[in-house]
Parts: sequence; structure tokens; C-alpha cells
Amino acid sequence: MARSRHRVALAKREIPDQLRRVEVTQAEFEESSALSELEICGADLTHLNAANIRCETVRLTKVKLMQSRWLRASVSDTEFQTCDASNMEASHSSMTRVGFLQCKLTGAQFFHTRLADLEYADCRMNFAIFRGSSIRRTVFRDCDLRESDFSDSQFDSVQFLNCQFMRASFLRTTFAHAEFRRCDLSGVNGISSLRGASMTLEDILTSAVPFAQELGISVLSDIDDDR
Repeated sequence: MARSRHRVALAKREIPDQLRRVEVTQAEFEESSALSELEICGADLTHLNAANIRCETVRLTKVKLMQSRWLRASVSDTEFQTCDASNMEASHSSMTRVGFLQCKLTGAQFFHTRLADLEYADCRMNFAIFRGSSIRRTVFRDCDLRESDFSDSQFDSVQFLNCQFMRASFLRTTFAHAEFRRCDLSGVNGISSLRGASMTLEDILTSAVPFAQELGISVLSDIDDDR
């Protein structure tokens, strides 16, 4: 049955064009319990420990956040632009009205995190982990999500546009009002858990072989026809 397109209406990030630009060291960042209405550019915050921090109305541009820890953090109305947050850990946290734009998030961990009104655009996110998370009103656009893990996550009003999911895991996920468009689902684990999601006919036909393999259906070649 054909369905009309479900548009995800993201709540607008409330970030002024002009913010107070500051230079911050890792020690200063870690000593802060809250950051608000700031712009941070080019800082090296590798291995940052931002546990329990409240981050609101902040723009981070070209910041190095590799292996940073954002455990139990609360992040809202914040943008990460061209940041390297490889192996970032943001488990048991809350993110609302947040944008990751042209960021490197390889191996980033979002275990049991509440994500709402998020935008991931043109991000490298292979091996990212969203296991057990709640993901609502979120758009993934032009993202590399190869071998990512969405197991046990809940999706509601989510769009995946032109994303790569080769060998990703969707085991025990649930979908409501979710769309996949122009996505590569080759080798995905847990295809049966995509029940409730929507795809274009072209994408369904492109993914026919992995769908058949998941169902245990053998694919015959034309030369196997009886003569």
C-alpha cells in the first residue's frame, strides 16, 4: 500500500547568528557545570570529560572532540559544525534541538540517549552506536552509517535521506512514521525489525536481495530455469 510522504517537522534551533566567541581550555570546560550563549572555534578538547554538563545555545566549530565523554549531559539548541567527535561517548544523555553538520562521528556512542529534533547532515558516522536510544523528530541526511548499531532503539518521526547503512544493525528496533529514501541497506542485520518504516518503491526493489536473504529466500539466476 502506497503512503503519502511523512514530513518531519524539526523544532527550530534557537541559536542567534552572533554569539560571544570564547577561547576555552579543556580544564575550563570541565570545571563548568553549564555553558550558555557561547561560540567555541578551533579548540582541542580531545579526551574532554563533560559529564553532567548542561550545554545550551552553543555553537562549536572545527573543535576536536575525539574520545570526549558527555555522560548524563543535557544539550539543547546547540550546533556542532565540522567537528571531529570520533569515539565521542554521550550515553544516558539528553539532546534536544541539536545539529551535527559535516562532523566526523566515527564510533560515537549514544547508548540509552534521548534524541529529539536533531539534524545529522553530511556526517561520517560509521560504527556509531545508538543502542537502546529514543530517537524522535530527527533527520539523517547524506550520512555514512555503515556498520552502525541501532539495536533496541525506538524511532518516531525520523527520516533517513541518502544514507549508507551497509552491515548496520537494526535488531529489535521499532519504527513509527519513519522513512528511508535513497538509502543503501546492503547486508543490514535485523531487516525484519524495519516493520512500520516506509520506503520508496525504487529503494524496495534495490534492497530486494538483502530482504530475501533475511527471510531465508534463495535467489535463483536465470540460467537455473528448467529446460
